[in-house]
Amino acid sequence: MKITSDGERLALLATPLVESFDSIKEAFCVNTKVAILSNATTPSCLAYELRGAVETVRLLFPEAKLAFHDRNSPAALELLEKGEVDLTVAERFA
Repeated sequence: MKITSDGERLALLATPLVESFDSIKEAFCVNTKVAILSNATTPSCLAYELRGAVETVRLLFPEAKLAFHDRNSPAALELLEKGEVDLTVAERFA
């Protein structure tokens, strides 16, 4: 079985996102308070691309609170730039 060029491109784009989720465990273990992770993203991204990651975080950290803000990509990036969310998963426009 050989990975397609689209598969390679997806892997390159997704690697930083997947690796960033590894740091969540450390952040929650250091903090004894209930952590709230606030995320702005599109509904389709949450439903499809992030679904598995969200389920994993909920399983590993049931005490953590996850907040999601339904925004299009430009609005999600604006929330991140203003410091109103911790994380944004958005499409990059050329």
